[in-house]
Amino acid sequence: MIYTDGSGYRSMVGASAVLYDDGIETDSLKYQPGTKQNHTVFKGELVGIILCMHLVTKYPTTQTSINYSIANQATMGAMQNNSR
Repeated sequence: MIYTDGSGYRSMVGASAVLYDDGIETDSLKYQPGTKQNHTVFKGELVGIILCMHLVTKYPTTQTSINYSIANQATMGAMQNNSR
């Protein structure tokens, strides 16, 4: 299970992804694109998904599909849009 999030805090935007194996935290990644003046929380949410993909490739399994549970409407809409 990998949990991701992007957020804005103290004028900065950041993102993280945390990998759990059998309920135990195994690995995590974080990234801070920069200030809210230059970046959006939406961007942070998308960066969180990219960090998740890094963890997926770092820890391959026999799974053939990935199920994302996303709690951000804008992110869900962007992922469903096939245009640039």
